[in-house]
Amino acid sequence: MVIMGHWIEESWQLQKRVLNFVHIPPPHRGLEIANAIWRRLEDWGIESKIYTISVDNASANDSTIDSLKIYVVKVLLDKKTLENDMFIRDMIARMKVKFYKYWGETNLLMSIAAVLDPRIKLRALEFCFPRLYSSENVERQIAIVRKTLSKLYSEYVAISNIEGESIGEG
Repeated sequence: MVIMGHWIEESWQLQKRVLNFVHIPPPHRGLEIANAIWRRLEDWGIESKIYTISVDNASANDSTIDSLKIYVVKVLLDKKTLENDMFIRDMIARMKVKFYKYWGETNLLMSIAAVLDPRIKLRALEFCFPRLYSSENVERQIAIVRKTLSKLYSEYVAISNIEGESIGEG
């Protein structure tokens, strides 16, 4: 994979440079691509300066962007928490409350959707959760998703059995 950078300099001239060549062994799924890109951004110390990431494989764009965007927001909020300006710190604290409220409400739904995607499965959680939660909270969050999936499957089986009996009898 070739990682290219595009930016507009102060004189409004578009600049393009090859930043790196990265070997990604198959399969080339969104999560593997996202992980490889993110590692390079962290190596270069530019992860908070990225506005958009796209890849030439259109099917990988969505899961790559989805995997990274929540983490990028969290990293930026965490970094800004250390600001010297009290006004900025207070504003960031309020933003973090809203971010965690939103993420907490949608986390389970987004996690289940990612796990049910045959291209992503549990790898999405294994990639994202250590970056979103404290190390002692990661396994608990994954366990919540697993338990919810198990309950959903049990309900599905129960409904399927009931429908199967009524179809067989009628």
